[in-house]
Amino acid sequence: MGISHPVQSSQPAEPRAFLELVDELEIEARGRSLEGPARLKCLTAHLDYPRGFAIVARRALQEADRNPIGLLLWSLDRNQHKKAQLAAERQDGVEDIPL
Repeated sequence: MGISHPVQSSQPAEPRAFLELVDELEIEARGRSLEGPARLKCLTAHLDYPRGFAIVARRALQEADRNPIGLLLWSLDRNQHKKAQLAAERQDGVEDIPL
């Protein structure tokens, strides 16, 4: 009999802010789960553009009729998380410039 070793995942740890958003999305999606490659896509987007991902996820929660997870994934495919973060950062910079 061989010794079993725990499988080490190369997937990064999921931050609390990400887990909280996923919980909200899954609750609103009425039984749908965010798992597998779709979850990894979301985690990567969150790690690369945390502010933009949060903006797009909250927008999906507000605008989706039935499936905010599907709307979120559609938005990520269109790089909306990157655009949202860049716009938010640009807005931050505008507030710092004296008129």
